[in-house]
Amino acid sequence: MTEEMKSVTRRIEDLWNTGNLAIAEEIYSPALVNHAPYAPHFKDFKSCEQCVSAVRAGIPDFKVTIEDASAEGDKLVCRWVARGSHTGDFFGIPPSNNPVEWTGMTIYRMDNGKIVETWWNEDMLGLMKEIGVIPAG
Repeated sequence: MTEEMKSVTRRIEDLWNTGNLAIAEEIYSPALVNHAPYAPHFKDFKSCEQCVSAVRAGIPDFKVTIEDASAEGDKLVCRWVARGSHTGDFFGIPPSNNPVEWTGMTIYRMDNGKIVETWWNEDMLGLMKEIGVIPAG
């Protein structure tokens, strides 16, 4: 993996872990196209910023750790785990005060050092069970 890709990986963690939206401007293209089938509202750069803020509002201690990353050509693939406590409104879901942990993978397509396209695959079913929206079991 190139040093540039390693740097982007670290900055992705920094963005989600701090909520510092200036980092989004640093790493994402203003022409970002996002593919997240469970979140049709998260489709471009502006909605990316809104998503980061909404996640951190619902899970104020949100922490993502990139467990593995690989790059080839213009693609960066990250396998990650997210953790925190659901103590705030999470996309309209009232606080459960439950600890949460879920995993996912994201593919980032890069152009001129910026992320221009993303594809997400997350264990949303597991997350919904942890916060009590869907019965566990």
